[in-house]
Amino acid sequence: MRIAARYIIALDVGGSSVKSAVIDAADFTVHGFRADALDSYGSAASIVDTLITVIDAHLQGVGAARVIGIAVGFPGPFDYERGISLMKGDLGNAAGASHTGGRAKFESIYCLNVREALRDRLGVPKLPIVFRNDAEAAIMGEAKYGAGRPFRRVIGVTLGTGLGSAFIAEGQLVTDGPAVPPHGWLYCAPFNAVQADEVFSTRGIMRRLRAAGVAVDTVKTASEAARAGNQHACAAFTDFGRDLGEFLGPYADAFHAQAILVMGGIANAFDLFQPALHRVLTVPAITGALGPHAALLGAADLMLQY
Repeated sequence: MRIAARYIIALDVGGSSVKSAVIDAADFTVHGFRADALDSYGSAASIVDTLITVIDAHLQGVGAARVIGIAVGFPGPFDYERGISLMKGDLGNAAGASHTGGRAKFESIYCLNVREALRDRLGVPKLPIVFRNDAEAAIMGEAKYGAGRPFRRVIGVTLGTGLGSAFIAEGQLVTDGPAVPPHGWLYCAPFNAVQADEVFSTRGIMRRLRAAGVAVDTVKTASEAARAGNQHACAAFTDFGRDLGEFLGPYADAFHAQAILVMGGIANAFDLFQPALHRVLTVPAITGALGPHAALLGAADLMLQY
């Protein structure tokens, strides 16, 4: 690393791990990538301790004086402007909440000002710390620095525990306007009289697979079965791709999108539903190329606006 360089410490906080790296603010190259285990059902102290450990390791590695800020991708519900977690166990199907037996990930830090907690523990009261929705960060990173770079207008979706989305034009997030749903959120939009989040998510595709008679426990094993020739699994993924295209097509046309960017865990089966998706859409559908670096770059990108 260059002595005069200035860096952003970027974190992508998930339910079971924290991925992190140091981003060179000059050229947005990624250095020192690491993944640390995190118990999102643990106590507030244990969650904050893990974040501090990760951040402190990067501060020690690059030198605190060279760091211009910390950027964190965090799942919602979350007050991103104030840095306060809003996840709790009685949120029902709120976007971004992940539930097990009525408990929510990060429930122990409900209403905690994470920004102030980190500043206090790190002893850096004035260091900028910014927060971005994790799905938005991943989409922005891929759209601006990865597979989406050739396109000026992109709609990105993350398909996993829930349906995340972002509308991006000229490298900027678009959250309102006649062609964009409120906040750019597609999870709550209807599809065949059902909330889209219930269809284009892990639980949605697993429901589809079970209805097709595919006896598997995960999307990964279902995709393996499809690639091994299970016709019922193949049909389920094909139908998923067709429905996803029918859902996204009107938004793509209204937004004048040049590409649809598909990310998230279900995108690991992109080869199985991409052909059907392409047949429905009028623009290309692509998947990510940056892997875990995407969300880190997308979080760090927010620091450029600070």
